[in-house]
Amino acid sequence: MKISHDLGREDHFRVMFQEMKDFLINKGVKKIVVVCPNCQRIFSAYGGGLAVSTVYEIMDAHPLPVTEKVAGTVTIHDPCPLRFSPEVQLSIRSLVAKMGLTIEEMPHQGKSTLCCGEGGLVSRLSPELAGNWGDMRKAEAGGKRIITYCAGCTNHLSGRTPTSHIVDLLWEPQATMAGNVGITKSPFTYLKRLKLKRTFQQRDIAQSTAPITRERTFTGDAGT
Repeated sequence: MKISHDLGREDHFRVMFQEMKDFLINKGVKKIVVVCPNCQRIFSAYGGGLAVSTVYEIMDAHPLPVTEKVAGTVTIHDPCPLRFSPEVQLSIRSLVAKMGLTIEEMPHQGKSTLCCGEGGLVSRLSPELAGNWGDMRKAEAGGKRIITYCAGCTNHLSGRTPTSHIVDLLWEPQATMAGNVGITKSPFTYLKRLKLKRTFQQRDIAQSTAPITRERTFTGDAGT
């Protein structure tokens, strides 16, 4: 839906998002927890009636996985969809600090953060322009490992400078800081999504801990 929104397909976006929003509210859902920065932005802007928070804020308020602490200095790349979400930015920095790392901020961070270059499929339409943004981020990082919280940013920046996702750091801190955690790239990201979906489909729903599940088939077309 976010892609439809950004491409200007406003009618399609509105119909698709409203159907999902109505489903959630009708089932008594009051709060949405997201991982994706773009999902947070879309739900915050259009999910009136639904509170939204990121999983990182929740994780920061609870005990972390038991792992060894690591030493070193890293920098943080704030994804541009969350440039005006200081509560999320602070939770990320808190989580990184809890792992034992020192944070050295880049000149552009928080509300002045730079796009990694991957947003809006620019890398497909104008690879040179996307590369220029990535190179600017590389220069600002100055060789320090970048920790970010967007899969797209991780994917795009990792081809230019050491970059890791916050989740990898939390679960595999030593391997992450050593650069030994691989980053799944397209098309394998989509293949893994299909594999995960198939796993859930094969699982006995009666044993699921989720009180409500559904496979969405709504397409926004008349009669669906």
